[in-house]
Amino acid sequence: MRAERLFHIFLILYLLLGLLNLDTLPVVWNDEVQNLDPAVQHFQTGKWVSWLWPNPGATEQFASYPPFIHHWHRLMLIFLPLKPFWVRLPFLLITCLSLWALFQILKRSDSKAYWALGITLLFAWDRSVFEIARSVRVESLAMALLIAYAWGPPSLWLRSFLLCLLPACHLLLAPLALGMFIFEGIKHPKLPDRARLLSPAIGISIYLLYHYNWDISNAYHQMSYQVAKHSALRASNGLNELLYTYKQAPFQALFFFVALLGLTYHQIRLRQHNFWLYALGLYLLTLTAAQPLHRYWPMAWLLFSLALAPLLSKSPKWLMGLGALALFNGAGLYTARHFSALADRPARLSEPALAWLDQQLKTAPEGSLITGSALATYAAYHNPNLEYGMPDYLQTFQQPRKAITEVYVLDFGTGHRGPDTLSLPPATCIGTYQPAQAMTVMGFKNWPGESYQGMKLYRLKDPNDWTTLMPQARP
Repeated sequence: MRAERLFHIFLILYLLLGLLNLDTLPVVWNDEVQNLDPAVQHFQTGKWVSWLWPNPGATEQFASYPPFIHHWHRLMLIFLPLKPFWVRLPFLLITCLSLWALFQILKRSDSKAYWALGITLLFAWDRSVFEIARSVRVESLAMALLIAYAWGPPSLWLRSFLLCLLPACHLLLAPLALGMFIFEGIKHPKLPDRARLLSPAIGISIYLLYHYNWDISNAYHQMSYQVAKHSALRASNGLNELLYTYKQAPFQALFFFVALLGLTYHQIRLRQHNFWLYALGLYLLTLTAAQPLHRYWPMAWLLFSLALAPLLSKSPKWLMGLGALALFNGAGLYTARHFSALADRPARLSEPALAWLDQQLKTAPEGSLITGSALATYAAYHNPNLEYGMPDYLQTFQQPRKAITEVYVLDFGTGHRGPDTLSLPPATCIGTYQPAQAMTVMGFKNWPGESYQGMKLYRLKDPNDWTTLMPQARP
């Protein structure tokens, strides 16, 4: 069977599985709603603000994170409902389009389409890539921009525009974008070309200033706060988190580093310039400085795939064998994750869980605050009487827009941290979510992963006790 046909079969299955588990894998989680919230607030109020971020000033003018993903969500809200499935759908579609484009790029760089197929599957099934691709994070959008650049659009202006959007996705991509931007400048020394190269950078910079209300100081302080907060986190568990991610994918990690050493040796010995290897080296240096959290690793795998493609067919057979082991390793994990989500589907679906939550909260008075599971964010978006606060960042409600009349805490369900670790003050349990039982296969029914099974909704007996839920108030 031709490689193109095999790839199209894979892509169709990838899309179908993605659609089937779009609402269940993963359950609604913190990063998803934090990136969505500024766009929802702008959609509902016309202001770029957020109460889900602890950064000082975010409730007046949000500037805590580069704005590309917020503008993406804001655009999608014009056309799609504000529900988990529809929020996630564009990310799945753009991931599938990116995989198709990557396969076409790799085919151009190597005469054998089967090598392009193998590298594309290695990328798609890498543990970090398939975990992030369905997690509604900006990395999916950033990879799409880089793949569009790698496609090689003839317009210098367009290539510059794509590069300039990378830092607007994530600050960690700024060194990579700058290095590639300088490379384009060296390739095009003529003044008209330099003007075409610089004009997108100038235009995007002006728009960012406008977006932040021309307040550079506010943007600097909010992003500095964000960087400092995450730097403390990364210093403690960045490498451990990456190692934990690949604990179940050892052959993928081994293939990456062995092949990377081979690429570097080939580069030094033959003195052949591999642009994508240089870009990968720059990105890995940036990751090393920032601590290599697994959520930032997909971009490294993408750059690695682009660097490896021209040389894979010339690699020794033992490296091919290691690549095959990595491929089976990734395929097994990918299949297991989706099968687990299908088997545990009743407990992971957000729509029935939200319907149950809406029913429990239909009598909530105006000025009610709910915290706990990120699922409650969607309930608050559709209930004007509710405000949602992140459990770790409730300090933003110390100066609320409305007086707090009732306080609810939504348990995290199976696989999550429960309300007991929030030092729950005196409260009444007003409901427990018990969906249909998960599928039992060969006697096994306790599927790994997170779900809404057993999720409880509590109401504090004294609304003023909500301050004891804040991190600094916990024992």
